Amino acid sequence: MHYFLCNGLGDSIESPTPAEMQAFMNGVDFSDEEHGAVWLSDEFDNVLEYNGNGVLAFTPEANSRHLTGISRERAIDLWIKLVNGLLVDCPVPKCDKGQVRCPRPCLKLTDPGWFTKDGKKWRRFPEKGGFFEVSEGHAGEIVVTDKEGRKSTVPCPLCGGKTTVDCAVCHGAGKVPCPTCSKNDAAPKCPDCDKGLQICKTCEGAGISKR
Repeated sequence: MHYFLCNGLGDSIESPTPAEMQAFMNGVDFSDEEHGAVWLSDEFDNVLEYNGNGVLAFTPEANSRHLTGISRERAIDLWIKLVNGLLVDCPVPKCDKGQVRCPRPCLKLTDPGWFTKDGKKWRRFPEKGGFFEVSEGHAGEIVVTDKEGRKSTVPCPLCGGKTTVDCAVCHGAGKVPCPTCSKNDAAPKCPDCDKGLQICKTCEGAGISKR
């Protein structure tokens, strides 16, 4: 499989090794807001882009998802898993491309009780003196009642109106490391590296020259 590692300056490496991924990552100036990004893409249009702020954007085909709190080491680990086919679909049954139903009682078009009027879907709720009707345009909002018994809607504080939230298992990516491959201990471990990485002979892992 062909894959490329690129940065915002236009530099790229074809089929880099884990050590080359590390070196390429270290060469990116993440303080550069315009060019401070590095991404790996494969021949299936999968892209994993890291911006240095802990955000990793995963773009399979036309669906972009974001992971937060990702370290540089974790980003490289996910690059390696992607190119080796070790990322599989999230096992959570109700996870749809990294998204699950918002647990808050916000209005969702998949809920029962909607009826069609004037070409739109509506919900009707009893309130003091009659009924409160709300259209499909308020999906993702929560129906609240004031002290006088009147109803209105407010944005859902959890999903922000999307009606879905990131899956707690795949964290919105829709993909997870293959549990079978990750736990496969049949293959012998390399005695000279740690998951494809070696300690630098010059600095002995310190990151600075000892001369």
